[in-house]
Amino acid sequence: MSAVASAEANREVVQAIYDAAATGDFACVQSLLADDIVLLESDSHPTPGRSEGKPAVLAAMGRLVEVLRTTEVRVHEILADGPERVAALIDAIGTDSTGQPYSMPVVELFLVRDGQVVEIRPFYYDTVRLRALVGVV
Repeated sequence: MSAVASAEANREVVQAIYDAAATGDFACVQSLLADDIVLLESDSHPTPGRSEGKPAVLAAMGRLVEVLRTTEVRVHEILADGPERVAALIDAIGTDSTGQPYSMPVVELFLVRDGQVVEIRPFYYDTVRLRALVGVV
């Protein structure tokens, strides 16, 4: 497979994850995650740390939705170049601790191998503000 075809296939994997999550098709999301996937959240994030393996990553994703009170993820662009790396430019949309809506720009970096995501590294625009919005001190 050419580098261009590989990059496009990887971009489609990431797009499929966002599409499936938006429609509640979590079986599809799970099928696109490698068994040994790693999720890395920064130390300043409301739910920091490293989650390893599909069960741990799925549990961490569930905690994220709960803590951040996520109501939507708006995908602006998905960029892929090279054999494994994909970047998604998104807005995480939710409600703050008082019930007011918020939106936070996020870049999520994905490592994709053999049609499955093996690593996710999200970078939130302002984790200090995000922590305050969701009431995590």
